[in-house]
Amino acid sequence: MDMIATVDEDFLRKYDIVVNTSSLAEERHMGLFREMVDDWEPVNIASGAAQNTVRVAQWMMGSPGATAYMGCIGRDDYGDTMKHCISADGVNVHYMEVGSFAPRPHSHAHT
Repeated sequence: MDMIATVDEDFLRKYDIVVNTSSLAEERHMGLFREMVDDWEPVNIASGAAQNTVRVAQWMMGSPGATAYMGCIGRDDYGDTMKHCISADGVNVHYMEVGSFAPRPHSHAHT
């Protein structure tokens, strides 16, 4: 899932993020996700090469449920958000949900 937000310089320095680059999340970034949700109101987008391909095909088909995607997510707020995002795009999604990888103090997902 992509999380997109406008943040300040302090946030970028705190997590050692360089503007206009990309990097894989490491252990030092784990607090970043909760902080973005709690403090920066991110826009969430279901992502990944396969899901992006299905989302574009769904957009081209123009009929909700014309495409389907199967995958695996964590049983947590981020998984709930992922399901909501791709379903909102009209994709018929079926995820296997495993474990509990993130705390669930409150849910930001829409069901």
